[in-house]
Amino acid sequence: MATDAGRSAVRRLRGLTDLLVRRRLTAAAVAVAVIAAAAIAVVAVPATWRATAMLAVEVAERPAGYGADAVIAAEVALLRDVGLHRRTVAALRRGSEVEATEALGAALTVDALDPRSIRLSLDGPDRGDAAATLNLLIELYFEQRQRLIAAADDGRREHDRLLILRRDHEEAAAKLSALRQENVTFAIDEQRPLLLRQRAQLERDLEAATAEIAGLEGSLETLREQLRRTPRSIALATDAAPPNLAGDATAKLAELELREQELLGRYRQGSQPVQAIRDEIARIRTSLRTAEAGVASRLRSGPNPVHQELHKQVLSAEAALNAARRRQAALEYQLSGANRRIADLAAREAAVKDIEAQIQSLRQETAALSHQPNALSGASGDVLRHATVRLLRPAVALPAPVWPKPARDLPLAVLVGIVMGVAAAALADRFSGRLETVEAVERRLGLPVLATLAPRP
Repeated sequence: MATDAGRSAVRRLRGLTDLLVRRRLTAAAVAVAVIAAAAIAVVAVPATWRATAMLAVEVAERPAGYGADAVIAAEVALLRDVGLHRRTVAALRRGSEVEATEALGAALTVDALDPRSIRLSLDGPDRGDAAATLNLLIELYFEQRQRLIAAADDGRREHDRLLILRRDHEEAAAKLSALRQENVTFAIDEQRPLLLRQRAQLERDLEAATAEIAGLEGSLETLREQLRRTPRSIALATDAAPPNLAGDATAKLAELELREQELLGRYRQGSQPVQAIRDEIARIRTSLRTAEAGVASRLRSGPNPVHQELHKQVLSAEAALNAARRRQAALEYQLSGANRRIADLAAREAAVKDIEAQIQSLRQETAALSHQPNALSGASGDVLRHATVRLLRPAVALPAPVWPKPARDLPLAVLVGIVMGVAAAALADRFSGRLETVEAVERRLGLPVLATLAPRP
């Protein structure tokens, strides 16, 4: 068995040697290309330097629901936070902020070695720059950490205050709702149009009453003026003149005065028809006074029916005016009540809206505090406050670049080149159309080779 295995190995070695001899150019070309590419990469590619730093974490107290691992995870999450990387890039002022932030996140490695330490490493093309960038990131990390802890304290106090205010306003809203229901005033939207229509109707009625009062006052003033100008008694007859002459003049005067009243209802005081009839009345009165002066000793007088009629009209106008004024006062009182109800409704509505707005605002602020996006991927200042972090070792660059390493990479490239050269020779022989070996003949023809003939020298 051992002899057969040795013979098989020898045959394989001879086959490999024969393959390399036949395909020596292909194998050599591939191997040289791989080794040359690796050498060029080692020489041409810039070196990558790595800076490392160490943080010590002391968990002084375990928060409720968290352990030391959760605190360490919160610190690691903060160091990996994109916002922290963005601030670091902004402080460095290098190129595109988005691309630089992504590059920083890709080059940074944060590892929690144990519950008490965190190791940071940053790769970069420049040795000093990698260390400086990592130190700046650690400095900004400490600042961000303090801000988060302070914000957590402020947020808790603000949250408690908002809860108290929301509770007070909810109690006030409940009391207001109960008061509105007790007084059947909960349908504010239905009451407002009704009260507005009622006020508009009262305003129209009051305007009409005011106009009516103005008209009645004007008519009453005219009647009183006519009453003052009209004598209480008139001459009925005289011995020196036929009684029908004075009576005719008096009747004419009364007719003209009634006509004047009709014209006053249709025209203004200074209009031409009114002035003309007043001139006629003045002429008749002058004639009557002239006639009365001659027969004064024999004059028999009596009540003036025109004066009596005017007096009745004055009394009727005064009664109508008083009734209109009472109606105006009632309308003003009703309008004042409607305005008070509208103002009260508006005040209650404003109070309700104010309370609802305050409650809504408090709810939104509380929701914002409860669901505020957290840059720590679940961690918060409440967790961070339970740990004390100190810089155990500032960022220092390693003495040699992490890549490339010629002492390691060049031998590896030679080995890879040899392997790939052999593989290329095998593939070339496998897919070649030439029948150069017994195996190639058997593979191509599908028949066994019984004997071989050496070529003639």
